[in-house]
Amino acid sequence: MKKTVICCMLLWAFSVGAALGQTASVTIDTGAEGLPLNPGMFGLFFEEINYSGDGGLYAEQIENRSFEDYRLPEGTVIRGGKAVGPNKGWGVEFRSENKFPNWEFSARDVEAYLTLETENPIHPNNPSYACVTVGTAFPNGEAVLSNDGFWGIPINKGEKYKFSVFARVPEKTPVGVRLVGPENAVLGETTLEIASAGWTKYEAVFTGRETADARLELVFTKPGKVYLDEVSLFPPTFNDRPNGLRRDLVERFRDLNPGFVRFPGGCVVEGCTIANRYQPTTTLGPTETRPSRWSLWGYRSNQGMGLHEYLQFCEDVGAEAMLVVSCGMVCEFRDGGMAPVEDLQPFIDDALNAIEYALGPVTSRYGAMRAAAGHPEPFNLRYVEIGNENWSKAYIPRYKAFHAALKAKYPDLIYISCIEIPDADVDIRDDHFYATPGKLAVIPDRYDSETRGKRKVYIGEFGVSQKVHNGNLNDALGEAAMMLGMERRADLITMASYAPRFHNVNDPSWSVQMIGFDNRRTFCQPIYYVQKMFATQKGDRVIPTEVSVLRPKDGTPARDLFAVAHRDTQTGDLLVRIVNRSAAQADVRIELKNWTGKTEFTVEEEVLTSEKATDRNSLDEPEKVVPKTSEFRASGTAFTYKAAANSLTNLRLKLSGSGLRNSE
Repeated sequence: MKKTVICCMLLWAFSVGAALGQTASVTIDTGAEGLPLNPGMFGLFFEEINYSGDGGLYAEQIENRSFEDYRLPEGTVIRGGKAVGPNKGWGVEFRSENKFPNWEFSARDVEAYLTLETENPIHPNNPSYACVTVGTAFPNGEAVLSNDGFWGIPINKGEKYKFSVFARVPEKTPVGVRLVGPENAVLGETTLEIASAGWTKYEAVFTGRETADARLELVFTKPGKVYLDEVSLFPPTFNDRPNGLRRDLVERFRDLNPGFVRFPGGCVVEGCTIANRYQPTTTLGPTETRPSRWSLWGYRSNQGMGLHEYLQFCEDVGAEAMLVVSCGMVCEFRDGGMAPVEDLQPFIDDALNAIEYALGPVTSRYGAMRAAAGHPEPFNLRYVEIGNENWSKAYIPRYKAFHAALKAKYPDLIYISCIEIPDADVDIRDDHFYATPGKLAVIPDRYDSETRGKRKVYIGEFGVSQKVHNGNLNDALGEAAMMLGMERRADLITMASYAPRFHNVNDPSWSVQMIGFDNRRTFCQPIYYVQKMFATQKGDRVIPTEVSVLRPKDGTPARDLFAVAHRDTQTGDLLVRIVNRSAAQADVRIELKNWTGKTEFTVEEEVLTSEKATDRNSLDEPEKVVPKTSEFRASGTAFTYKAAANSLTNLRLKLSGSGLRNSE
């Protein structure tokens, strides 16, 4: 059985080289049944990196809203100017002198000072808060505490902005709130009367007077003390949800038609220490009760986009949810610590509680919390991955302990392992690949010798990370060739997700991204359009496809041309994908083997290419590399198609079902 499958796979979408100016032939066996293709094969991966959540998808405009960003990464100590973990000596540069990162305090004609305090906080999970003390005040004097958000707060004329703050005072005190734009133009303002001695939430709504980037100012003019925490400002959000998401970024996600979303990582799941790991249930409930958490990509997150928001996001974009849970192992690239196997129960309980939040009945503890949050129906959680990039032998007993406990309570979920474990119950194995464009293109070949029928493979992270050119067309075509190779091995590779997705252009922690943005604009790199072309143009069966190339005179082929074909049994169409990584156009003869239907038909053409392989998109040129569509007529059982240099092409042959084998 194993040998038969391998032989078939070598024929089903064999990819070969196309040297400059070569002529290739693509032969599609239209009479074959083909392999079933997972309709949700290509999904999304989201991780708090590049300010993709805070300062990105999560719409909160105030950075360090709860005054916790000065804190060290959980479980570390300062040593030699670095925050250092307890095991391998891993550390990260960390400056702790500024107790108010991203805030500025000034005073004019008034005696005033700002302090950070921890006695009687709003909640133990957020122990720090600000105290503004005003002494003698002269006429027109004021103290100002300001925050310019994540590289500027974007205000649009006529839009409404929801402000809130938790505050308490010994005596009633007015606090001015204003949005200030260029040249100190006031774009919105109000005054709050702070009157409560206990923590109380105060709210206001601004309507933008002009379109400009602004800073938030809290203004103090009267003598006394004001204690502040959880200072927040939200623009209009996707579906107008409180604590919601940035509309344009959600729409970018949704337009990809993702099959699933993997969350919350990535290395952030493991953390840099055990204490720094992602704990999903701590991200539930009111935002003022959620602890902030240092992301090992270099900044602290307020965790406003928590487990509930993630599950709601999956529902909004029409995707199934995949939850990655900590298995008690710290990132093995970093500190490498781990909890003893006999002490794993709290980690397992946290995973079980998170799953109960997503799926449990409203009579359960966490199901009731979900209902109280406005979602009594279960969320569409389908996959649980145990750990992330845990490759050592220490992972095996931890996977087994987690799987036994989770499977016993939730037998219908699909469980994913980080590595191959021959003697364990594994539904899907997660493999990650980062390489050059050329190496990525041929990585799927390694799966030809792998046994089918035991379990499936999920390529949970892949992308160009070597010889990288900031996500240009050349990078994207290497990734496209890899995706094509995944499709042709659909009997083994069932899912894949590119990484990472989002990138705030002001924080280049990871040089390659799919969607770039600043505080107002977005743009998509060529890989975004590759993903969209794969996700929105597809069939339901992969048909045996042979590719051959007429050798150049010197007899040295290069692996630059890749092709695969799908059958769409619902429409009768045939979809042919072609990746041409060559710098020259390729004449491709497409032959419909065993075709018995009509011999004149329309071909819908979608092509992603550009003048140069080094072209990419940017905020200033967001559509330099985008797909273009057209159609043409073809006749006979074979026709020649000119595949553009440096291109990904989808050809949809409108065959109306006649002559194609029906998979039913």
